[in-house]
Amino acid sequence: MIHPSPNIDKPHYNDSQETINKTFSWLSGLTVLFLSLRGFFDCYLDHVFAQRGDLAAFQITSGVALFYVAILGGRTYYSTSLDHNNVDELSKLFKFHPVAHDILVVGFAFQFWDFFVSLLIEEHNTPIMLAHHMLAGTVCWLAVKYQFLQVSERAEMK
Repeated sequence: MIHPSPNIDKPHYNDSQETINKTFSWLSGLTVLFLSLRGFFDCYLDHVFAQRGDLAAFQITSGVALFYVAILGGRTYYSTSLDHNNVDELSKLFKFHPVAHDILVVGFAFQFWDFFVSLLIEEHNTPIMLAHHMLAGTVCWLAVKYQFLQVSERAEMK
């Protein structure tokens, strides 16, 4: 039986202005990047992308968000500042970690943005893709709001 740990932190960012600001910053940044790239590709590189500047802009914009999260998570996971072995089971799931929080905020912003951009791209405008974006965004939002799944090493739990 797992008992609650006294080391579990109280929520730090739940419904805070900082979380809202980060989310809107990512939404705004992704949108501006996508629209800028799409306009650039449509005007200047139409022959290179075979009239699919929208898809090229989408892939590059998505790559920026995913690359950021991958670098942030990898750098944190492999840093020596994390003590992976001296953490109890509940703390691995529920203890607040600022990097995990940032990854979830970016994940929510990306899925929210991706849902609406997918409506504009024929290949991505399918019920299964839209449901995927809704569900993935909901999981990220719930994880931020209720502070769970904060650490990515759930496989280490015994």
